[in-house]
Amino acid sequence: MTTGRGPNGSTPTHPARDLPKSAEVVVIGGGVNGLSTAFQLAKRGVRDVVVLERRQLGSGASGKSGALVRCHYANVPESRLTHESVQIFRHWDDEVGAGSPGFAPIGFIQVVAPEYEAQLRANVADQQALGVDTRIVDRDELREIEPHLNIDDLTYAAYEPGSGYADPNATVQGFARAAHDRGVRIFTDTRATRVLTGNGRVTGVETPAGSIATDRVLIAAGSWADQLLNLLGITL
Repeated sequence: MTTGRGPNGSTPTHPARDLPKSAEVVVIGGGVNGLSTAFQLAKRGVRDVVVLERRQLGSGASGKSGALVRCHYANVPESRLTHESVQIFRHWDDEVGAGSPGFAPIGFIQVVAPEYEAQLRANVADQQALGVDTRIVDRDELREIEPHLNIDDLTYAAYEPGSGYADPNATVQGFARAAHDRGVRIFTDTRATRVLTGNGRVTGVETPAGSIATDRVLIAAGSWADQLLNLLGITL
């Protein structure tokens, strides 16, 4: 076993040479999506979860995140997802219990050009229907919220007082530690090269160090997902 140290202490990881022959679930991708899913699976009782990361934890998009933690998006499914995710950041100790994401609820403002006010109001109405704490604010309220904001070309904006930002790498390491503490095995420098199939079903995952037999695979590889999906005849 090797130890990869992150902002929240050390997260034990395994080298490719220790790859198991089988697993109940294989997660491909050691970013925040892959690790949080692995953690949630283990938290819900899945006992044999393996995470494969081609480099180091958070070395892809997660480690380069803009760090925003907010619910304002232009479509309802994404706002529904982020509304649930924000609760995890706000209640990290109870929900995850390992490390800290460094969440700072300083508030979030979404500004748009005046001609997009109707779309902004529609988005906020959709988010409010989901239970998101958000509202439309005018120029005077914007000046009160952030006195240094240039509002010369603004009329209205959306404001989420409880949103903010987090530390991307601390979030990754927190999920990794919590997953490990629940029995998840995390392999770094272990690239998944192919999802194996037979008779129309998943049968395993291939790596340069060998194959893992499994009938459940989650591909959380971000921009690299197509390299695996294209081999299955799936194009995103």
